[in-house]
Amino acid sequence: MERPTWATVVGIVGIILGCFGIIGAGQLAMMPKMMELQKEMFSAMEKTMAQEAARSGGPMPPVAPFKAFQKMWDFPEWFGTWCVVAGFLALFVSGFYVFASIRLIQVKPSAIKLFYTAAGIAIGFTLLRGVVAMAAESFMGLGMLMGGMFGLVINVVLLIVVATADKEAFSSQQAQQDS
Repeated sequence: MERPTWATVVGIVGIILGCFGIIGAGQLAMMPKMMELQKEMFSAMEKTMAQEAARSGGPMPPVAPFKAFQKMWDFPEWFGTWCVVAGFLALFVSGFYVFASIRLIQVKPSAIKLFYTAAGIAIGFTLLRGVVAMAAESFMGLGMLMGGMFGLVINVVLLIVVATADKEAFSSQQAQQDS
């Protein structure tokens, strides 16, 4: 039997989503270092602008934008460790998601259960990251939460498609392997 169109579509979208998840996992793991670098750069820029204004006798740089950026980097102490750990966990979750999506395209008998498991773990991990982002009470954390909601919606839609689709091709694959 031929591979159903829904399996191809869900598999390809799943691979794309999983690859974006792998990239995002790397970004999440590197976030504490990136935030520290941005903080240092902004601090140096603020000092340079103040020194230039004092030297030239011009107006001092505005304080409000610098204070707004300071709020963006205001995280609890535990958040950096969480980002590194969550980044590595997200790498495995996304890798598993890609693997399950590939198996779906291959019409392997175990692909349906594998995809249910991968999508369920991805949804649960996204919800966990959202709870942690809210607990961090930071502007940057809320941005992470909104980005995660996009993936959450797509995962739920893919899960619904797989749950409601005709799985006869996967059953016939199993019957061929058994005989």
